[in-house]
Amino acid sequence: MSRNSRKIKTEISKSSAKTSGHNKIKSGAKSRHSRMSKEECFLHESDTFSSALQNSDNELDENNSENDSNSEEVDEVENFPIDLAMWDLIQCDPKKCSGRKLARLGFVRTLRLTQRFTGVVLTPVATKCIGPDDREVVEKCGLGVVDCSWAKLAETPFSRMKCAHPRLLPYLIATNPINYGNPCKLSCVEAFAAAFWIVGLKEYGQILLGKFKWGHSFYEVNEELLEMYARCKDGSEVVQKQNEFLKKEKESRLNDNSEDFFNMSSKNFNPNRMVGEMPESDEYDDDIEEEKDEDSKSIKDFNHNLTKQDDIDLLKTKLENI
Repeated sequence: MSRNSRKIKTEISKSSAKTSGHNKIKSGAKSRHSRMSKEECFLHESDTFSSALQNSDNELDENNSENDSNSEEVDEVENFPIDLAMWDLIQCDPKKCSGRKLARLGFVRTLRLTQRFTGVVLTPVATKCIGPDDREVVEKCGLGVVDCSWAKLAETPFSRMKCAHPRLLPYLIATNPINYGNPCKLSCVEAFAAAFWIVGLKEYGQILLGKFKWGHSFYEVNEELLEMYARCKDGSEVVQKQNEFLKKEKESRLNDNSEDFFNMSSKNFNPNRMVGEMPESDEYDDDIEEEKDEDSKSIKDFNHNLTKQDDIDLLKTKLENI
């Protein structure tokens, strides 16, 4: 073999050796990279699993909390000891109707128009006022209301709603957003709550009012009146105390320097707030927030309603004839 041939073979061998060595190095680097990738993947998967487990625990806690809350509400409804009922004349906006909300929550059952109710029924066509002596009937037979619009009383078929114990409510101030500040124009939940306090079952009224963001204000505003009515012996004495109160308040309003509860000239006057506690805005229940403009109109009408005394005198005359 010639010298040139041996030289070429030698160079080829060296080249092959270099290539082989390079491939081994590259293979080793790939192997280390592969091992690193597996370790990183394992750590990543471990972190992901831990995060998912934590999220699962949080969701479970939230679900348990919601379930506990729902369970408490269900227990509250199931354990409510008084049979509550209403005739729904479908005259009100369902989004603003407190009676329908109580029915959706399970506190109130809806009666057919001609269905008879054996308990006490709060209705504007009754001839007797509710009093503490009605407690036994309420506890045994229940409490009912007529869910109708105050603007459509003439259209309401009261004669078709049969009840054993129809009752009037005495003078009270409405604090619901629809008839805010108007005397005697109570919503269904306010009527239930007022009756419960008068007959000595105030705690049941608190439960119902607690389902509305504005509910607490009804008891706060009418505390003096409700306490006075609850101390009476019967409905006749309730009417007597009411008339004494109205006479006293009418005389007080004639005094320009009066700062009594009904003083319209007081710059701090607000039937839902104590003096000095006027907020910039008020928050109502979610399903009636859209009616804030209507609420403002109702507040402006308050002075007009009380000053003329039409509603008060009409109610007073009716009760005096009992």
